[in-house]
Amino acid sequence: MKKLIFLLFPAFLISFSTAYSQHSFGLKANAGVSQIKDNIKYKEGYLSYGMLSGQAGLYYNYDISKRFFIGTELTWMLVRGKQDYPNFFAGWQPPENLIGTQSKMSREINFLAVPLNFGYKVKKLSFDIGINTLYALSANQQFTGHLVFSDKPDQKTEYEPYSTEITKFVFAPRAGLAYALTEKIELECNFTFGSYNTNYERTYNFHQLTFGLRYKLF
Repeated sequence: MKKLIFLLFPAFLISFSTAYSQHSFGLKANAGVSQIKDNIKYKEGYLSYGMLSGQAGLYYNYDISKRFFIGTELTWMLVRGKQDYPNFFAGWQPPENLIGTQSKMSREINFLAVPLNFGYKVKKLSFDIGINTLYALSANQQFTGHLVFSDKPDQKTEYEPYSTEITKFVFAPRAGLAYALTEKIELECNFTFGSYNTNYERTYNFHQLTFGLRYKLF
């Protein structure tokens, strides 16, 4: 009897999945805001700005029952952020004639994103959570600085954007919410957060919140 149950159980799973299996494949495009922050401690607080970001590409969902589904995507994902550093780094002793600093750093990363999601749906509303596998295509940053001296004119510097090496693969938790407007069009919201390292052993945290549309091709 146990052997019979053991043999029939996989067949039951296959037939159950086949009975409710439905596929959806289509295009998606989102826009929103993102932030990138480093993990350095400063003597006083600093400002971190959200910047325009987004993602676009393909999505695929597979229904494993009437309520549950699994899904994946292949998207280009842009993450950006800006920080203001109004004061000195903790532990750094500046020269006596340097009485103030004002620095800005803008960062931009282009990822290829392939998430694996598990979701639940009720009528027109669906929710999913998963892990986003991100591959860094490129990473750039731009620095502008303003040094205030007590005995000479202020010094301002602005560098052209330059590339930087970061962790190639990033695994980032994500969550999504979608609402079906029609049989073909869905309104969706996505949230992703994670961290990466640079070639000079510094860790950065980022998060992104986007809103957009999905169009079902079939």
